[in-house]
Amino acid sequence: MTEIKICGLNQQQDIHAVNKLFPEFIGFVFAPSQRQISFEQAKKLHSLLSPSIKTVGVFVEPSNKDVLALYSMGIIQVAQLHGTVSYEQIRFLQKQGLEIIQVKRSNQSTNNSPAEYIMFDSPKPGSGKKADLNKLTRPHRPFVIAGGLNDSNVTQVIEKFHPDIVDVSSGVETNGKKDPQKIKEFIRSVRNAK
Repeated sequence: MTEIKICGLNQQQDIHAVNKLFPEFIGFVFAPSQRQISFEQAKKLHSLLSPSIKTVGVFVEPSNKDVLALYSMGIIQVAQLHGTVSYEQIRFLQKQGLEIIQVKRSNQSTNNSPAEYIMFDSPKPGSGKKADLNKLTRPHRPFVIAGGLNDSNVTQVIEKFHPDIVDVSSGVETNGKKDPQKIKEFIRSVRNAK
């Protein structure tokens, strides 16, 4: 079954919405973005989150110190790493107990990455633009598809590629804010996909 990550939560009402719908993962963005939040905001939001939902920290070429600070505070269990990331850094963070999602383009090799998951995303994550899945060969390892997903196209993506996780952010927003009804419709579409 394909799991779900709702990314870019930054308001208390976002947490209330996912607590009713139980996606497997939510994402807090710590990279520069309109959805970026501070460690303090993340701590407050995480305190309201159902403990059954895993939290992913989204970073662009972060220092180990920042990632581990959030992990040691119990705010994140998974780090999603964008940009140039060494395999040594991935292995180091894994040794501390984190799971890693490494973001790649759909035409990049994924065979050697030690990350638990590979994510295929659009060139500008969070923009709502679709990832170029025409060049995607389904990898023989756990992977995530992101980029331009919404309730009307996610079923087709799941049925074609069978990703382990689908990730949505702007596709469940209205006027730049998370929309509880769109989150509900997206989750329903994923759960009903074959």
